[in-house]
Amino acid sequence: MLNKRGARWLGVAAITACVVAGFASALGPHHVAAQAGDTLVRVQPQKTSITEGDQLAIDVTIENVKNEASIQFDLLYNPSIFQTANAGDDPNAGFVQKGDFLGSTNRQVVCNPVSNEGVVRFTCVTLGVDPPGPDGGGTLATVFLKAIGSGKTDLTLERVAANTVGIDTPEIPLQVQNATINVSSKGGFNWLLWLPIIVVVVLIIAAAVAFAAMQSRRRSAAPPAMR
Repeated sequence: MLNKRGARWLGVAAITACVVAGFASALGPHHVAAQAGDTLVRVQPQKTSITEGDQLAIDVTIENVKNEASIQFDLLYNPSIFQTANAGDDPNAGFVQKGDFLGSTNRQVVCNPVSNEGVVRFTCVTLGVDPPGPDGGGTLATVFLKAIGSGKTDLTLERVAANTVGIDTPEIPLQVQNATINVSSKGGFNWLLWLPIIVVVVLIIAAAVAFAAMQSRRRSAAPPAMR
């Protein structure tokens, strides 16, 4: 039988063991998440400056991923500047082409693109638990838009998610990188792009004229030099 002091020390030892185990358990998953968080989904337009009326191909790519099974994303665009377009104006091509990365390990790939005004929604999954998913990086999809207006605009990813191959298909922590496009007006002057620059130049000129006028008044008000 333990005396009171022995029982007290036994309780302290048990509590200490539980705390140590808890810290070990917490550190493990956080370490894994930090490594997986290096995975990047990126918007990569094949051109960053186009003219109104041109078609733009936009690759959505992934980097530093392991055993990927699926991807989903919303690509947001300004509907006053862009609208979806079929690839190469081929009516049978569609406005999204799936990339070759998800199927690069011979997994069966099923994709579902949907277009609403200002957004392209894309979901792509692979079936089964064998073979494993691809590692590394590559193209997930290519979205095709046509410029119907002009100006500087963003292409933004939202609702981005990816999973790994497996029974429980855990979600992969992701980082996202968006892109900006300049669209020049066709046969005209792109006021949206150049107006801020013009305003800055006018302000600089006005400040220089005001400074010169002030210096001239100072010289006029100064007393004549003594001879």
